[in-house]
Order: sequence, then C-alpha cells, then structure tokens
Amino acid sequence: FTWTAKNNGTTDADLYLIFKLTNSWTWTETEGSCSVPAGEKVTCSFDISSLTDRNITLSVTVANYAAGYKGTIIYDDFAAGTDTLFNFNKDKYDAFSRGFNNTEAMIPEIKVVYNEDYTMAIKTPLVLNSSKISFIDNRVMISTKSSGKLSVDVFDLNGNRVATLYNGSLSAGTHTFDMAKMPKGGYIVYVKGAGISATQPVKVR
Repeated sequence: FTWTAKNNGTTDADLYLIFKLTNSWTWTETEGSCSVPAGEKVTCSFDISSLTDRNITLSVTVANYAAGYKGTIIYDDFAAGTDTLFNFNKDKYDAFSRGFNNTEAMIPEIKVVYNEDYTMAIKTPLVLNSSKISFIDNRVMISTKSSGKLSVDVFDLNGNRVATLYNGSLSAGTHTFDMAKMPKGGYIVYVKGAGISATQPVKVR
C-alpha cells in the first residue's frame, strides 16, 4: 500500500497507516512509520500482504503522530499494489474526512488542491501560545500557563473512550500522565479545560 506525502510544514511529520478491516481496527504489521521531513515529498510504503481480510477494507486512516505538528500535508497517488485508488490530479472529489472526534479547530481544512506547494494560512489561536501537549516515553505531558479544571481522556481508534487519565483542578505548569500500563497500540488523547481544547494522537509502545 503506497501513497505520496508532501510536507509543507516547518517540522517533520510521522505518518502511520490504519485499516478498518471488517469489524476491528488493525494496525499494519510493518514496524515503524513513514517519516516525512519538513519541506520534502516522500512515497510512503507499507506491506499489508499479511493482514487478514485486507480485501474487505471499510476505511483507511493516515495518522500523523508527530507531537505538536502544525502545517499542511499534501497527499496523492494512493495505490494498493498496481491498482490506483485515488489520484487527485484526476479524481474530482474529496476522499478525506476528519476522524477521532477531530474538529475544524484541530484540522482546519481538508480539500483537493492541484498545487503540491499549497499551504493554508492559519491564524494560530491564543490557546496554542499558552499551552503545549507532547507524548514521550508513553507519557502525556501537558504544559499550561492557566490553572483550572482539566480533563484528560483517552479514546481508541473507533472513537470510544477507554480511559480517563485526569479529571479535576490543575495548577499552571507542566504535568505528566502515564499511559505505560495501557495495551500497546494507537490512541487519541483529548484534553479539555485550563485554557486547552486539543487532541493528540499517540502510540503506546
């Protein structure tokens, strides 16, 4: 399974491939991810030959797990083997949609463009200047300059809440929440309160 990704952001992207195969989400069994350096175009390739029911695919998700990424990624030329699935120089429709309870504030724009250097001009919300979410060594780290009530929830890739890491009052500063005891795999962390409303894709290893 291959596609091209052009990273028009200023930081590297780290792309993972997820398939909805029949009734369950299945990560590709290929180790690692597709790294797309800032300003570069890369062909991402994953071996899916060992995936059960790979020919009964309900949907495909590309997840950027690069912590704190802000920018525009141009996708094109999705193919399975020798069969082209989507080529946006020819296909006149948008095959993408937001997932994992993402909102327009989190993913401001999804559209078909015909210029791989396209970058959406985004005014950065003030909340992004006062808070930061990162994921290192199976730990969620949240830094905020505001105190207040905060909830940190974890969702699986079907959008079901599977854990609440914190729900209560939090002082300004940097706080760490451990996910090491959770089963290995991909999750979406949703943080709300204390001047923050954001999601962060993470992968517990």
